[in-house]
Amino acid sequence: MMKLKKNKVCIKCKKVLSLDSFCKNKRYKDGLHTYCRSCNSANTKRWGLRNKKKQKEIYRRHGAKLKRQVIDAYGGECACCGISTIEFLTIDHINKNGKEHRKRFPEGWGVYRDLIRRNFPNEGYRVLCMNCNFATRYINTCPHELY
Repeated sequence: MMKLKKNKVCIKCKKVLSLDSFCKNKRYKDGLHTYCRSCNSANTKRWGLRNKKKQKEIYRRHGAKLKRQVIDAYGGECACCGISTIEFLTIDHINKNGKEHRKRFPEGWGVYRDLIRRNFPNEGYRVLCMNCNFATRYINTCPHELY
């Protein structure tokens, strides 16, 4: 009978910690990182300070991937004018509650992560280009609907 481990030693700080003190990592046999969460966090911060350009590029690519996933899930084009250039598209909160939604997730891509986590809820969201989004925000109607 195999004995289940309840603790693990961090290879950085050498402390014996519970398994929930380690991040998941599929590359390791036990499925957990070799550094504990606090050592991993400190190590990541140090790396980021030494590699600012690379970190910024990784963050930008990750954000673009999240945005593409969300925009595609909601139709991939502006619901008003039909433009499909990803750089011009954004998620519109139909109920005008975007400010509250963004406040709950202050980090950069939090709204996209939330929509992915909730499996892209159908109610209350649509894709709009920035022009249509700003027009509906400030004049309550899109110019495409006026002409």
